[in-house]
Amino acid sequence: RRLSPEEVHRLLPFAAGISIALRHLALFEAAHEARLAALRGQLSPHFLFNALNTLQALIGENPQLAETLLARIASLLRRSLQHARQVTVPLAEELALVWDYLTIEKERFGSRLLLEWKVPDPPPTIEVPPFALQLLAENTIKHAVSRLTRPVRLEIRVEEGPSTIEIVVSDDGPGIDPDRIGKSIGLSNLTLRLEQLYGSQATLHAERLSPGTRVTLRFPRPPTNAQSRSPAKGPS
Repeated sequence: RRLSPEEVHRLLPFAAGISIALRHLALFEAAHEARLAALRGQLSPHFLFNALNTLQALIGENPQLAETLLARIASLLRRSLQHARQVTVPLAEELALVWDYLTIEKERFGSRLLLEWKVPDPPPTIEVPPFALQLLAENTIKHAVSRLTRPVRLEIRVEEGPSTIEIVVSDDGPGIDPDRIGKSIGLSNLTLRLEQLYGSQATLHAERLSPGTRVTLRFPRPPTNAQSRSPAKGPS
């Protein structure tokens, strides 16, 4: 039936409240997307600058190696642009990006960077935040390798348990200050991204070793049939 004028008058405050609530919801969603976009990691400009300097030095000394390094940089930039447009990416894609990144840094630091890659081939089929592992690898380069003259071992390991999948990034550098573990902007942002995307199902744990630092990302194991895998030397 048609509403009477009195009924319409009584419904007006309710309708106004619904309108305000919808606007608030739209603003909340926009703010959430903006914050999520702001928290997505991006490649450090300093890394790109150093990579191009390394490339320039190699052009005259070793043109073939320079060409290989240029292909790695191009691959890294292509994957970075793809990752920046996504909320999550397959673990295999994130590992490929990290491998390109570390291959370039290995050329820069030489024997000062020792890489240990303990990843099943193929990696587990899970989704991770883009640039999550790249951030952890970059932290090792920035706070350990670039600050020490001795070799630093960087290990990336993926372990599959009955109900979880762990991604561990560890090094034997000077170690993160325990007081800074909870205050690190990069780690705090990554923790927030995990909470926004997975709730309490995914966690990040950082700890100081003697010597070094270990960061563990833990994800729930997806309900798929496990297949036997062997450690891979790294993405191609």
